[in-house]
Amino acid sequence: MLGREHTGSCESCGDPFTTTPHVDHDHATGVVRGYLCLGCNTGLGNFKDDPERLYAAIQYLQKAENRTRE
Repeated sequence: MLGREHTGSCESCGDPFTTTPHVDHDHATGVVRGYLCLGCNTGLGNFKDDPERLYAAIQYLQKAENRTRE
């Protein structure tokens, strides 16, 4: 069984599905990882499923947020 799919929400962000969930899979192995909303599925693809790229984006957003609070 896969995470939040059974509750009707995205396994990444937790938002309720408003459209058909997207089946997320590892492109190298084909193994299904879970069910995501369009935004999260697209986001992971845009970051090439690379945790380092995602982490760098988080750091960027945090720095930008700090600058706007100054």
